[in-house]
Amino acid sequence: MTASLLLLGGGMPRSVAGQRAPGGGAQDIPLLHLTELARIGGYDERPAYTFSRVSAASIVGESEIALVDGHSEEVRIFGIDGIHRRTFGGRGEGPGEFQSVRAVSVLPGSRLLVWDQVPGRASVYHLDGTHVSTAAFARSGIALAWARFVGAFPDGSVVLRHDPSVYMFRNEPAGYRSEPVAFVHYSPQGELLDTLEVVHGPEQYLYHQGKSWGFDERIFEREVRGAVVGGVLVAGSTGAPVLTRTAESGIKLPSLALPLVGHPVTDMEIEAERSRRIREVRQEGSARVGRVIEDLGFALNFTELILDRLERMDAYDGLPPFRTVFAATDGTLWVEDYPSPLARTTSWILIRDRAIVGRVESGKDRKVIAAGHGVVLALTEDEFGVQTAIVLKIDPFDS
Repeated sequence: MTASLLLLGGGMPRSVAGQRAPGGGAQDIPLLHLTELARIGGYDERPAYTFSRVSAASIVGESEIALVDGHSEEVRIFGIDGIHRRTFGGRGEGPGEFQSVRAVSVLPGSRLLVWDQVPGRASVYHLDGTHVSTAAFARSGIALAWARFVGAFPDGSVVLRHDPSVYMFRNEPAGYRSEPVAFVHYSPQGELLDTLEVVHGPEQYLYHQGKSWGFDERIFEREVRGAVVGGVLVAGSTGAPVLTRTAESGIKLPSLALPLVGHPVTDMEIEAERSRRIREVRQEGSARVGRVIEDLGFALNFTELILDRLERMDAYDGLPPFRTVFAATDGTLWVEDYPSPLARTTSWILIRDRAIVGRVESGKDRKVIAAGHGVVLALTEDEFGVQTAIVLKIDPFDS
């Protein structure tokens, strides 16, 4: 069952449970159920099943998934039955080694592109673990050094998202400002080709506090998101339910109008979101103290600085229409609805060829990190920071 995006509109009413229910035509989208197939990680002490942090993941075929361990920087291939099959890569600076993997993208010909963030390198492997090539990307300057991976086109060329760097504005006066975010196309060899899309970024407050400066977002902040689906880049701000579409060649294609709208928020929701953010910062602050114990004062001061800003941070008066987007390896675009802070679940809309093919709901304690070929990979984390990857099957699923 599919539904044309152009025929979907209207609002999405809020249920008594505090979460938004599909509405305005979106209620006709079929709900696809998830069945658990396997669990990977958790307290399993076998080396291949032990993860410090899962830093990247992908469904790499109809029967295999890839998980990257953030400490060892190993790419570990598992069957959808949860059984480990092989491992390749690892921490290092040589060809086919990594320092900070942040994405794994599937290429034609049973190949994987692994994006290593800090050095700005893309390594290509065959699925059997054979290293094919490594390319260093031509990035320069502070603003480009932390460009984020968006996706890869079938030919192996890559799109990176270039966000404005706060260092560019340290001599600017304080106040609200909005800067453009560019989606830039690079060749498989890492050479800059062109800018495919520029999205108007969210309004943020530039602050100066002592010797520090930075951007303050608002509660329910807007973000710029993008994904590469086949030969098309989709991009947009979560503040508007529209995604632009740009072909690899740079040709502009008809946009996607999403059947999602933001809603006014209550004081209770604002405080719930603020409390959640404060709790996350405190947890991260504790972890930071452990990592940089030699500079304990810096870790504590940095955490207190963030907490102070959160306490006085303004809030938008409405929720964004959506939270994020990502491309499944089967060419399906997944768009996450922005749930109320009081909701117990989150909802994803699945889009293929500009038509909605279904929606999936998941508990908010399960973060969906990859999908494709009727398989979903979700991540959970307990109170001790131990992560477990859960392999789920979509039923029914029309491939």
